[in-house]
Parts: sequence; C-alpha cells; structure tokens
Amino acid sequence: MTTPHLDDRRLDRLIKTNGADLEAVVVKTAHDVEAEAKVIVILKDIIDTGATLNSIQVHPVAGERFARRVGPTTDYAIHLELGTHRMAARPFMTPAAESKRQSFSDAVMAVYERASRG
Repeated sequence: MTTPHLDDRRLDRLIKTNGADLEAVVVKTAHDVEAEAKVIVILKDIIDTGATLNSIQVHPVAGERFARRVGPTTDYAIHLELGTHRMAARPFMTPAAESKRQSFSDAVMAVYERASRG
C-alpha cells in the first residue's frame, strides 16, 4: 500500500482552512507520545525517584502553532535516553515518538483528504 503524497502547493490553503484540525492532530499526538513515554519508563523500570517520569510533559513551542515539545525536564534524562560511557542507553522518548509516527501521518492525511474533498 502506498502512502498518498501531500501536494505542497495546497498546503498553505490547508493550513488556512483546516489549521485548527491540524493543530488538534499535533496536540493529540504530543499527548499520546507523552503517555507512551511514561508507560515505557514504568515498563523498563527506569524509575528511581520518579522525577523523570513526573517531568515528562507537553509544552507549546513559542511562536510555532503546529509544534509541541514533549519530554522530561530532569538534567539527567538525556543520559537515560542515550546512555553514557558507564551506562547503557534506556531510551523512552525515541521509542514513544516512533510508536506514534504512523498515526500522526495518518491523521494529517485524513485532514488533508477531507479538505481536498471539500
């Protein structure tokens, strides 16, 4: 099955007419990634104090309507995600984001297809 191609000539029109729908897709996906990252942290037993788990949140990106930052705010979370020379990586954000890639793409294409019909 091939994925439909997004016609970028119509992208500006899509944003103008369906921007709220696209923004809703971004927000939903960000929260889905947040939830999945928390599940991974728990299932992989990455929890020590719970600080990283509790710090995983969704934040808007200033000046960017269609962007959200999802992740932990603890200083050491990057070391958990990527590992160090003394500790193996225990990724949780990357797999969480990857797990939502297809549903995000499908949701954007659904908005695009509805807009193309209307």
